[in-house]
Amino acid sequence: MTAEQLFIINTRRSFYPEVFLGRLFENKVVFYLNQLQQNFFESLDISRYFFASHPRERVGVHEFAIFPFWLLPFFIWGLFELPHHKWLIWLYLLTILAATIWDPRRDTIILLTAIPVGITVILGVRRIWQRLF
Repeated sequence: MTAEQLFIINTRRSFYPEVFLGRLFENKVVFYLNQLQQNFFESLDISRYFFASHPRERVGVHEFAIFPFWLLPFFIWGLFELPHHKWLIWLYLLTILAATIWDPRRDTIILLTAIPVGITVILGVRRIWQRLF
């Protein structure tokens, strides 16, 4: 546990009048569960992939858009193909689990979670191509 994380726990504990209640309601397990929850929803954020997390930029993190914004409609269209590709659903689950356990602010985890998003974009382009031609 880093010094910053310990400071956050102690600050939260100081809101309670008794030390016992602070330890009961804001212990380290709750802190780690909150961290996992934050990592989970941060890895599901679509703006992270298409808009470089705008307007929710994070301090101390180099933000970059992995995909151009104009690919977003193809991604949404490709989401309709997910029920036909069970392996892609499993890939999504595995990468989201990895991003939840590890820090999703790292560039390697961002690129790891971008793999199924890129495959979904390709599926969307393929489906639109088949409908047009």
